[in-house]
Amino acid sequence: MKNSIYSKVIFLALFVVLVVQTASAQAANIAWTDWTNVNSAADIASGQVVNNSGNIDVNYSGVLDAFVDGDTYYKGYPATYDNSNPTDLIRIWNKGSVNIGFSKPVLDPYFAFVSVGRSNSQVDYKFLNLQSPLQDISHGTNNWGFGSYILTDDTLKGKEYNGIIKLPGVYTDISFDIKNPENWHGFNVGISSTSPPPPVPEPTSMALGAMGLAGILSFKRRKK
Repeated sequence: MKNSIYSKVIFLALFVVLVVQTASAQAANIAWTDWTNVNSAADIASGQVVNNSGNIDVNYSGVLDAFVDGDTYYKGYPATYDNSNPTDLIRIWNKGSVNIGFSKPVLDPYFAFVSVGRSNSQVDYKFLNLQSPLQDISHGTNNWGFGSYILTDDTLKGKEYNGIIKLPGVYTDISFDIKNPENWHGFNVGISSTSPPPPVPEPTSMALGAMGLAGILSFKRRKK
């Protein structure tokens, strides 16, 4: 009987580890902004992003030259965009500043970029209020191929860059400057969550805790 209880607790611990690891692997799903109102003459736009935490309003102000359906640039290149579909595309061909605000705090926002810069003309996105260094999620070819890029802690420097970057942290707004004009480039913004999740014990710690429980049960059994 003692060995049976111990075996069951060990099995439970391993099962919990598997569930936690599977959940972590699925946590990278991205919900992208659906821009419903765009006024390029006034340099403002608004939309909404929806994930399993609810609806979040997104407001845009700053340099804005056009809005298009981005499926032409996203759907044909799944590897470039981490098998997600950013859908909408804010188009820009001038330099200037941008602020994007959220109606709720968002965790780890993402940017999907299309054709930032050209082979002979670099365009920079310098982010101004980062909490942690920028992270490269995916990049690759698009309609005009793929050139080169440099990603520093706070700046994306593109010469025909396509891909996704992540801004680790919790944000109610994001500000950035776009350096250098060009023919056009574009982006969309997405999120993975609306607020920081509660701390989750490491799988190893959970397993050790379960094995400790097994030891206690075994000890009590022996005393009887």
